[in-house]
Parts: sequence; structure tokens; C-alpha cells
Amino acid sequence: MSKKRQILRIDNDRNLTALTTKQREEILHCLSESSIDYLVFSDYAKYMADGELVKAVKEFAQNKNIPILADLKPKNFLKFKDIYLIKPNFGEFCDAVKQLCEGADGEIAKDDNKMIEKYGKQLVEKLNVNMVVTRSEYGATLITKEGYVEHIPTKAKAVNDVSGAGDTFMAALTV
Repeated sequence: MSKKRQILRIDNDRNLTALTTKQREEILHCLSESSIDYLVFSDYAKYMADGELVKAVKEFAQNKNIPILADLKPKNFLKFKDIYLIKPNFGEFCDAVKQLCEGADGEIAKDDNKMIEKYGKQLVEKLNVNMVVTRSEYGATLITKEGYVEHIPTKAKAVNDVSGAGDTFMAALTV
């Protein structure tokens, strides 16, 4: 930290490997032994969005009527089809639009509500999810499966460090 700002983050990804069957079973066992109101899946593209695990977790949550909220990398959006809500940040949203939306060419401006609505509705329909796109200084945009859209402004504050902002936002959604 320097002057209240994070200046360095080091991730050691060299030894990451796909989940083993035993690890998947342990995760599912922990879930089954827990009292859960919401299930939040934060995907940092570090092997946790394993197709078999996601399928099993979705099945578990559906059987227990537990909503799943997910903060995903765009390459894993399709694995989370039919969950309750996804929360991409603006950059992840734009990447998902390029990968999954018809006629998506060119850049989307962070302050362009009409384009965010247009492509957001396409993603919501394609994935059958509700979605909140976090847009930094432009707040957030909620798009529901029913077609409701709400642009939620933010109030400027002195920001010292945005590390963990997405995780904090996601946690607040479950309160």
C-alpha cells in the first residue's frame, strides 16, 4: 500500500490444475452440510468454473431452491445459463457481448445506456439470467429476465482502492 492505494498484487498461477473428482465431492459435501440462503460463485478463471462442478452446484441449488449469483469471466458465461443473476463488470460485459451477441461490432461506451440495454437484454435472454453490469463511475445497470431495466447512478466519493469492489458489490446484493 502507498498513499492508501494498492500498488502491487501477485498471483501465483503456475501450479493451478483442474479440480479432481475428490475436490469436487468435498465442495459439494460442504455445501450440503451448510445452511445457505444464496450461493455466490466468483470465477477468476482459475479452474473453479469446472463444467462438472458448475453442473452439480446448479443442480444442488435448484433442488434446495437456493439462488445462485455469479461474478464470471466471459468465457464461462454459458456454463452459468439459467442461474438467478450474473454480475459482470463493464469490461467483462463488453467481452461477453463480442462473444455471444448477434451484430455486436465496435466498442460500447461506458456511458451509452441504450447500447448497454440492447446488448444486455440479448445476453439476459440468451443465458436466461438476471444481470447487473457494474460500470465504475457510471454506477450499475440491472436488466431482469422480465425485461425491466434500471440504471443505478453512483455518487462520487474519494476512492482509494478498488480492489475487491466487485466482491463487495456482489455480497451487498445478497443482503
